[in-house]
This record gives sequence, C-alpha cells and structure tokens, in this order.
Amino acid sequence: MAYSSLQDIDAQFQTLADSQVIAPQSGHLFNPGYENANAIVIESAQGAYITDILGNRYIDVGMGAGSQILGHAPEPVVAKISEQAAKGSIYIQPSQSAYTLKEEILKNLPDEFSGVVFCSSGSEATMRAVRVARAYSNNTTIALFGGGWHGGHDAVLFGEDPDSPDTQPTPQPLSTGLPDYLKDDVLVLPYNKQEAFDSIRQEAHRLALVIVEPVQGSNPRSDIAGFLRDLQKTCRDSGVLLAFDEIITGFRLCYGGAVEHFKVSPDIITYGKILGGGLPAGAVIIHEKIADRVFAKSAESFFTGGTFSANPLTMTAGIEVLKTLKVSNYDRIGQFADHMRTTMNAYFIEHKFPLRMIGCQSMSRVVFTDQNIDNRRMRDRYELAHSVQATFRKLMILNGVLQPSNGIMFLSFAHEEGHVQKIIAALKRSAMSLSESGCFRTEVTHGRV
Repeated sequence: MAYSSLQDIDAQFQTLADSQVIAPQSGHLFNPGYENANAIVIESAQGAYITDILGNRYIDVGMGAGSQILGHAPEPVVAKISEQAAKGSIYIQPSQSAYTLKEEILKNLPDEFSGVVFCSSGSEATMRAVRVARAYSNNTTIALFGGGWHGGHDAVLFGEDPDSPDTQPTPQPLSTGLPDYLKDDVLVLPYNKQEAFDSIRQEAHRLALVIVEPVQGSNPRSDIAGFLRDLQKTCRDSGVLLAFDEIITGFRLCYGGAVEHFKVSPDIITYGKILGGGLPAGAVIIHEKIADRVFAKSAESFFTGGTFSANPLTMTAGIEVLKTLKVSNYDRIGQFADHMRTTMNAYFIEHKFPLRMIGCQSMSRVVFTDQNIDNRRMRDRYELAHSVQATFRKLMILNGVLQPSNGIMFLSFAHEEGHVQKIIAALKRSAMSLSESGCFRTEVTHGRV
C-alpha cells in the first residue's frame, strides 16, 4: 500500500493501534511498551511469525530481542520444557541438567575456561561478571564502550555524554535513580577508536574490567575483528581483565559466538537470550586464573546464589537449544541476511535514499544516514530524526513485518527464503513511502533511537 503523506501513515497506523488498546481496569503497567498508545499487543507466535490479539500475522524480525534463533515455539524445545515442567520447575537443589549444560558450554570454548555461573538473565550475568572482576582485581572501576548495552543494573547503566569529546567521552546515566557517586567507578571508552587503548593503559591501575559487546546492537558491523584483537592485547599487556558481553552474539554469530567467529578470547564471557530457549537465562564463563583465585577454598565467600539460578526448566531448555544449534547451518541464515543487506543497500543507493543497512551474520539494522559511521556516536550525529525512524517502524508493521522499537533485526532458522523476500519488499515499500511523504526532502533534526 502506498502512503502519500505522514498524516496518511499516522492515521492508518493509529487505526491499527487503537483497535488493540486494552483499557486499564486499575493502575498502570510501567514495563517498556505497555503504556505506549501505539503498542501492538501479541496473542501468540510460531516459527517466523507473530500474531496480534486481532489475528493479524506479521513476519517477526525481533525474535524475542534475538533470543529465538530457532524461531518461536520450536517443537523440540517446547517438548522438553513440557516434559521437565511435569517433573518440577524448581528444586533449590542441584539438578543433573545444570551439570550437563555446563559441560556443553565449556567443551566448545578454549581450554582455559574452567567455570560457569548460571543466573536468571543477561543483566544478572553482567552484574556477576562485574562482581567477579572486582573480587579478582581488588579494583572497582569498570570500563565500557559508548553505544554498548550491558543490562539494567546500576554498575553499567551509563552511556556517553554527547557533549563530551568523541575520543574521551564522559559517562552519562541512562536512567534516573542512579547515585552520582557511581560515575566515579565508570570509564566510558570510544568504540572502534584507537584512543580507547590509550585510556585503558592510562587507567589500568584502577580498572577491574573492560567489558564490550563484540558486535553492538546499536552498530552491528562485521569489520570489527581487528579492533577486538587490539583490545584483547591492550588489556592483557595492561593486566586488565576483558569481558565479552555475548548476551546477543553468543550462539548467534556461530555456535561458538564471537569467541569463535572473531578468533579472540577474553577472560570472561557472559551469555543470555538464546541460551534459555525463550526462558530467562544467564551465564558467566570464567577463565581458570579467575576461578583459581575467586573460588579457591581459602578465598573469602563469593556470592553466586539466586532462587531461579540453574533451575531445571531453563537448563533443560538450554540443553535442547544447544543440541539443535550444534547441527544447524549458520551459513544459511548468514547468507540470507547478507543478501538482504546487499539488496537493500543497492536499492537505497539507486534511489538516493539517505539509508543504509549494516550488520554481522544474522543480525542487522537500518541506519538512517548514507554517511559512513564508525560507532553509535557517529550514528546519532548523522541520522534522520527519531520521528522519521518511528514512522519507518510503523510502515514496516503496516507492510506486514514487526520490527522492534530498538531497530535490531534478527533472522532465525525459522526464516525461509520466502520470508526474506517479503522482508525485503516491506523494507523497499517503507523506504519509498518515507520518500514520497517528504521525509528525505525536509530539513529535519537528528534524533536518537
């Protein structure tokens, strides 16, 4: 369907959204999205599709924020979850499934990794990674990169102040409610810039950990291997622990995640999302040198507890997910995504649209600029306004593809060639509608998303 104006797009989408409004009986629901008047309310999901409460079916490219790499409700995982649920979902005692999942994770990593701590989310995993690094080093400062995301706990809920220098960014809280003193233990580094290594060397004496998403969701790129190798060398030469936050990239770039894909081995790895098979899950993978110090019998107590940590329901789902992924063809979905990006970039260039599609393996995003970008800071500087990006998402939904509000697009093993062609068609129609409605001709302010 063609749309000739922004008013036409907004009116059509609002009709869809208004029909899904669930009137509150009392109070509010403040989880993200639930108070949004433009929310699409979901009834079910299966394979590559997600269905709203009106029965409208969309091709899903959010896939549970990347968690559902096997597709929604994959039969082998559902069957194992049901089987385990009938035997109990939580024991607060050791279960065989946790030992089994631990073994499967470790045997696919370099030999120097000797320990696993299971927890209940990606945020918990990075929180524990920070704590274990502090226990190991006796330092407190955490270095993270602008444009990264490491979950919702206080120690890492910082971005870069956009008014600070590009090569020496200062921390900016990403939420209210964070005490000012937390900034004293945060060092923000410029992503994909050599100046980051100078900062690490200069601040090594106070650093407990450098943590990085090997591929950032805000800026997914495949040309980052050299930067990651240099980062590893800088950290090791400086005596600073390095953590790969693989909540997204773990078991997605390939079975061995970013460690295998980029051939770079950190000191700590965090997993989540895919590992749980749709259930809440997290894991911290620890180098033997850390385990030998922090978990030595003579060491002081280090807390790793949690009511739902290593619960048998999640562990059973994780075992089945890894069993299935181990024999899956990662090249296939990587090639699908590469074809999508190549096709769309050719289309954008042909029509002179200020859009580009970037990504790594099966994760992609549309950036709303035709400028080359190195990192999130540059993306924010050059992109079209947030309102234009929001309109694009509305158009994608109206064209039958549910694109998440964070902009990260994931393909799964449930996506077939036909689905990819429909996604490409939706991207083309949505971009053309933006152009026809004047979004590319009008002077707009830049905005973040």
